[in-house]
Amino acid sequence: MQNTFHLFCLIAPALALVQLVLRFALEQGPAKARVKAVWQEEHWLLWNGFSALRERLATPAFCCIVLLWWGAGPVGLLLEWYGPAGTPTAFATLRSLALAGLILGKAFCLTRYSGRQLVLGGLAAALWAHGGLVSGYGPVSDALLLVFAVKDIRLFAGLASMLAAQAFDFVFTVSTALMGLQDNMQTTFDTGRDRVRMALGYGSYNGCGIAAANLALLWLCLRWKKLRWWDVLVVLGVVAFIDLVPNSRSAELLCLIVLAAALAGRALPRLLQSRWVRAGCAAAAPLLCAMSYAMAILYRADSPFFSRVNSLLSGRVQLAWNTMFNNPLVEWHWFGQPFITEWFYVVDNSYIYYFYLCGPFFVAMLVLGGALLCWRLAGRGGQDTILLACVLGFLAYAVMEKVVYPNLLILLSANALFGGGARPLTLNDPQAPAPAAGPPAQRDAPPAAQQGGEGV
Repeated sequence: MQNTFHLFCLIAPALALVQLVLRFALEQGPAKARVKAVWQEEHWLLWNGFSALRERLATPAFCCIVLLWWGAGPVGLLLEWYGPAGTPTAFATLRSLALAGLILGKAFCLTRYSGRQLVLGGLAAALWAHGGLVSGYGPVSDALLLVFAVKDIRLFAGLASMLAAQAFDFVFTVSTALMGLQDNMQTTFDTGRDRVRMALGYGSYNGCGIAAANLALLWLCLRWKKLRWWDVLVVLGVVAFIDLVPNSRSAELLCLIVLAAALAGRALPRLLQSRWVRAGCAAAAPLLCAMSYAMAILYRADSPFFSRVNSLLSGRVQLAWNTMFNNPLVEWHWFGQPFITEWFYVVDNSYIYYFYLCGPFFVAMLVLGGALLCWRLAGRGGQDTILLACVLGFLAYAVMEKVVYPNLLILLSANALFGGGARPLTLNDPQAPAPAAGPPAQRDAPPAAQQGGEGV
């Protein structure tokens, strides 16, 4: 994927510049009106031919990306175990080429952009890409490719393909680990009785936990419109599995936070019509970031309060303090530094981890992007309440684990990077009638937002 990312970084700026000049030249009327049209209206890159076909192909292309991204791993392992010599290498090469073609084709041929999205979104993407290039850390660059690939798709279909691919991978990994075909890391610990903590083929307990949590969140998103009591039991069952098998506290909390926030929004749908509630949701990212640094700076090992908080967060506060003040090998740079090993920055908190890996500007972009994303999702309401709950859950999860890698949060972040677009990633029906809303909500959202479109 790194070669695809490098190609993307080379091609994208040139195409964006050509698009801006070309659209300005093709528009009619005075220069001011032409600039306004180029800035606001979305167009295919370079050429508008076969518009209907390209629009129909956008979602299937993304679904193919998802299936290759998450669903091809088990096939590769089966070929490695049982296939003829050379087959695994051939399959890996074909998969990489197919993914590269689909990602670049989707981003450049099957996606519309306005001038505002190319300029403002491009600047944010350039900062993101620079962090990925400096660090050389694959998950950061992979996440940016996913953000561009997901624009202009039908979200429900994209989430369904993600659930199918990730469920296939999860079942395969867990079953083969239990059969002894893959290493199943285990640890025995005492909670009044002996318990066994298992990674089930994922290489880490938290990796197994977040894999199960992702399935639960995708299930909630897809079932939200027709949610039943047993859907909630499914999620609670996943939480019980996470607690009993990998015992990943961060993944448990992610599921519970999302479920609680989503059910609260469902029980009180008019709550999100308040500007104060929307502002509170938007403030989650900066407040959690500030709290992370405050806890790390003020941490004292002999403090009963900090000992309790550190215990609740499985030692993450002490890890953050160690990284910031007790590790002479670690220093920060404005645009990050090359990634060395997973254990070089001994900290899991995203708000602090990416400060050292990708620099403070990258962290500021994550925080502001998270705030903007929450504001927009809260403004839409309706079925997008579950998307808002997922984002809030991931922002809290970021205090405990790293979050910049291909996942549901990164997919939804396209709403922040390309906000205000004609085709936002939404679960709302664009054709649905406007919901009954009080004067504050009506003043806050334009008619498109009241019909399931963009809220800001």
